[in-house]
Amino acid sequence: MKNVLIPTDFTLTSLELVSKAAYACSDKMNVLLFHAFDMPDSTIDAIHRLNQRSQNEFITHDIRQRCRGLKVQHPNICEITFRIMYGSTTAAFCNFAEAHTVDMLVIADGQQFSPAVSDSVDYRRMFRKSGIETMVVKMPVRNNVEYCTNSVAGVFSV
Repeated sequence: MKNVLIPTDFTLTSLELVSKAAYACSDKMNVLLFHAFDMPDSTIDAIHRLNQRSQNEFITHDIRQRCRGLKVQHPNICEITFRIMYGSTTAAFCNFAEAHTVDMLVIADGQQFSPAVSDSVDYRRMFRKSGIETMVVKMPVRNNVEYCTNSVAGVFSV
């Protein structure tokens, strides 16, 4: 059984990698959905973070439902769990991966980092330097640009 670590930004879109990995890997697998947060720099920063949302609040009902659906859809997925890491160094990630017996990382080809909150850590450098086997999955390109139109005429009076 493989332990497969997949980065998540707690959106339904990020769960597409789970399905792609399940199709590509015929072995039984446990999926670890991974997100990293920066360590607090000071006591004040730590207290401030206590007042912010809990990580469990990021895991919405829709995400839980989609994870259940993925387990039904892919019988080779035994378990899907969320794993949070605090830290931003490769050494911290390697310790985390060893503690969770990670066998493989799955990333999207050309995937951009999408922080869930301001103290989310960009995982790409840690993954690249870890030396852990990595599956790169081709994903369809999505246009994430939002267009905003403003009427200047409504702002200025002539």
